[in-house]
Amino acid sequence: MSKQIFWYHAPRLCLTVALAAIIGFLVFEFANKAPPEPALGNEASALSALPLVNENGAATSLAAFKGSWVVLFFGYATCPDVCPTSLAYLAQELKQLGSDAASVRGIFISLDPQRDKPDSLGRYVHYFDPNLTALTGTEENLRHLSKLLGVYFEVQPAPRGSPESAYTLAHTASFFILTPRGELAQTVSPPFARGAVAAVLRTVLSTAAH
Repeated sequence: MSKQIFWYHAPRLCLTVALAAIIGFLVFEFANKAPPEPALGNEASALSALPLVNENGAATSLAAFKGSWVVLFFGYATCPDVCPTSLAYLAQELKQLGSDAASVRGIFISLDPQRDKPDSLGRYVHYFDPNLTALTGTEENLRHLSKLLGVYFEVQPAPRGSPESAYTLAHTASFFILTPRGELAQTVSPPFARGAVAAVLRTVLSTAAH
């Protein structure tokens, strides 16, 4: 490349590198940001009572999973990186539990009901583990549930020149562990070490057994 051509492209190259660095920093910061404090208080029963929709399109709620330990993760099916990485991680963590995994339900809750229809959500989560369950709901109920657990999410508009439907979501990337009574037991936030969620589950399962 001649010096003249190089200096012509240099500003564009610098701008591209700078934008990539900024985007990468923001993604890293948000994915590793601790979730806001949950607002359960006296509303703990509301956590289980909020109406949701399962992967078969049927009405349900978290009350349907009482009796099992539950690991929740919030996201959306078109998430480019955090969600698929986290679901693959969760699938591996549950496998580490061996026979104890039968006492745990892994649930993915879509925060994007406009695009994530129940049947496609089921196919999405089953790609990672056929035992995972997918839920979604109305925006109002998802906002309420998110507030109760301290989950943040916000729609990011599509880039200029892209269809409006190409929006993304910024969201909390933590795992929320619920007791068999439907109460929040623990939150596990990123970065996730291998075996971290499995270790927490082994601890709570062992404690509950005594």
